[in-house]
Amino acid sequence: MKPKLLLVAALIIGAVLTRVTPAIAQYPTCLASSADGHQIIGGFYSGAVSISTDFGHTWSPYAVPNANWSAVASSADGSVLFAAINGGGIYVSTNSGTTWNLSDAPTEMWGAMAASEDGIKVIAATTLGGGPIYTSTNAGSTWASNSLPSLTWASVASSADGLKLVAVAGNGIYTSTNAGATWATNNSTGSFWMGVASSADGTRLVAVDASYGGGGYDSADGIWISTNSGETWTKTDAPIEFWESVASSATGTRLAATSLGAIYVSSDAGSTWTQIGSGFTGDWHSITSSADGGVIVAADGFSGSTFVKYSTPAQHLTVATANGDLVLSWLVPSINLALEQTTNLLTPNWTIVPTAPTLTNLQYQTILSTTAINTFFRLSPKGP
Repeated sequence: MKPKLLLVAALIIGAVLTRVTPAIAQYPTCLASSADGHQIIGGFYSGAVSISTDFGHTWSPYAVPNANWSAVASSADGSVLFAAINGGGIYVSTNSGTTWNLSDAPTEMWGAMAASEDGIKVIAATTLGGGPIYTSTNAGSTWASNSLPSLTWASVASSADGLKLVAVAGNGIYTSTNAGATWATNNSTGSFWMGVASSADGTRLVAVDASYGGGGYDSADGIWISTNSGETWTKTDAPIEFWESVASSATGTRLAATSLGAIYVSSDAGSTWTQIGSGFTGDWHSITSSADGGVIVAADGFSGSTFVKYSTPAQHLTVATANGDLVLSWLVPSINLALEQTTNLLTPNWTIVPTAPTLTNLQYQTILSTTAINTFFRLSPKGP
């Protein structure tokens, strides 16, 4: 039996916070975020791998050696973590950083990493002088090199399931649809790709090109987007900057990009871009985002400062039917939300839906019997 009436409501209350933190002890070189943005992992130059639970304002070091950490990655819940040393190995934690183990990844000039939602699949790329790309399908227990040329890889990204991968280097963009088993070269027109990010389904990609050097800028410099997993690319109207890194929300609609001097955001999948934190210049060479795009943290590797933007994007509660059941789903939010229900909007008595949600592809999902007809649902904030 299908439901006769179902009203879905999303109630979101929030604020916007933008600030720059004071300089910290070491210099942040790479960042990764849990899906809700509450846990930020950072690698520091000539320092430690550290965790921040207050959006990058303060950091606590993990029990790993001091080194030149150059790449980090995190599972959606922050339980599986990866950290790579530039000129060393890759460390793995499967208990939210409590303990770390050196994996069997070879010693390389590691420069970029990305992980699937569950942390089981991970991609790691070498940089500085060129080298291979490695992937793991068992949370870093073993690694395999991929059939790619040895290039100076600048950035990699992964879909939530870890099947769709993208890697950029120089004037090339490479994509995979089978967790790195095979790769295709895309017809990109960029001249020096610096960063790339992916939506959760791997369909929407965003890449930044910055070929500025002794010869100046060229027509390819800017921010490019793809809506078909990298088959074709379109240049956005983002200004000419020395772009360094980019981040994407799970839907690919909320984007953030950093340059040598500025940070820009887009809330319409790259159609328009707005500079934030005007006056906060710096070498913002690393940026990360929560799944809903509400938490953005950028790192300045020269000054040791961290830029934080916190906002509360509207959440959408969707409903579908499957096998005779109701399926309610919503994106992992950057604030604590609870799924509530009531049968009367005139004198509502909202109660929390007792069925615990499950997490799949960065979506929380609750399955209910269709006896929940004529029931109203909403997402209600339960704290910061």
